[in-house]
Amino acid sequence: MAPMLTRVPSYFVAGALAAGLFLGPAMAQTDGPPRRSLEEILAEERAAAQREVEVLRPRVEGLLTSLRSLGGSKSGDSRVKKILDELKTLGSPGSVLLVEALDPGPRAPKGDLFLAGHVMNVLEELPTTAITEQLLAMSLDGTDRGRAGALRVLGATGDPRRVGKHLAKIYHEDKAMRSAALSALCLCGGPEADEVLRGVIHAKGDELGEALAALTEAFDRGRLPTASQLVFLRELLAADAVRSHIDSVIAFCGAAPEDTFGEEDTALLVALCADRNVDRGARIRLLSALPDLGAPWDRGLGKQLERSSKSSFEDLRSATLVCLTRFGDKGARKDLLDPYKDAIRDERKEPAPLEARGAVLIQIRDFEEAITDYKKALKLYEELEKSPYASNGAHIGLARAYVLSGSVRDGAKVLEDSALSTVQLRGLAEDSDFADLVADERYRGVLRLKN
Repeated sequence: MAPMLTRVPSYFVAGALAAGLFLGPAMAQTDGPPRRSLEEILAEERAAAQREVEVLRPRVEGLLTSLRSLGGSKSGDSRVKKILDELKTLGSPGSVLLVEALDPGPRAPKGDLFLAGHVMNVLEELPTTAITEQLLAMSLDGTDRGRAGALRVLGATGDPRRVGKHLAKIYHEDKAMRSAALSALCLCGGPEADEVLRGVIHAKGDELGEALAALTEAFDRGRLPTASQLVFLRELLAADAVRSHIDSVIAFCGAAPEDTFGEEDTALLVALCADRNVDRGARIRLLSALPDLGAPWDRGLGKQLERSSKSSFEDLRSATLVCLTRFGDKGARKDLLDPYKDAIRDERKEPAPLEARGAVLIQIRDFEEAITDYKKALKLYEELEKSPYASNGAHIGLARAYVLSGSVRDGAKVLEDSALSTVQLRGLAEDSDFADLVADERYRGVLRLKN
């Protein structure tokens, strides 16, 4: 087991003071006596900072001991979450204490590895000015896990002036930490990251995917894309390498702020949707995501998808028509829905065609019509006196349409009235379409979720 927190070294507190983290009003010089030397003020602030850390020490040690004992628990465990939430309130003095647990040491037991991982996540959300020097040192001299954790926290600072050159140096010179340094650089941003991005498109291994994942996380953290990052995206979209990273591109574009992309970006994305050298499944996922990326659309772009809209592969054809319909193409809507209209007419007493059209109507975001179809399907199930379990699919479809349309209460009622088992209801919590229901404290109980 790794040792518990030790007394903070004096050089470390001095470094914190030099960084300006704990300096308070005492540093300001006043007109009246007594006038104190800088050394006296620093000594006083150093002592105050040390006291603040030591006051927190028993509390932090207790929290870390409890967290270590939960090693092996699921990350969503309410006990783990409670401890992490409390650690995140400790501010700069807390980071001084927590950094000691970031490196679990060689051949660490499971509990220490579990602890180090969670400490890393907490430090990403705390001020780290006071521990920058310690993180820099750990990123060079720690165990592999400790070094990677330190790089991750340094990248999360979002302060390239402070750490960019250090991260770039490790990326270029240290093969063992190259991947971790790349992710930290892209997460942090700055000129060093921009320089590295220029070569990543043609880099060996999975560096391109790692860079895209880190940039996506930076956007998720609220950072705005830089001009260099948008140039990188356009160069990537035009390169052959992008064909192996469609899902990463979707995530990258989806995380970027609104109004990020222009017509050039949309044209490049549409070209990928039409590229037969791209895996069909990846093309379908891109077609499904494209209308939600906020990229400007020109009707002329639809012509590039004409071949896909007539594909012999039904899944590709349908995805293309759904995409075009969502962009307002009335002809695509007709081509998409007419076959279902015919099936519903020919099989008036069968609920299946109504369910099938309802699912497509959800895809094109026509929730009102989807609700109508699913209600008709459920009525047919009643008239046919089918088993209650036979209509489970229609209940799920109707609930989905309600929740996505904003009516969480109606969606919950549909599920409550169904014959879905507890296992099936809990499974819906993993479906992103039901995220609003899961988040609603008033109605989420219908999913029979465990606390």
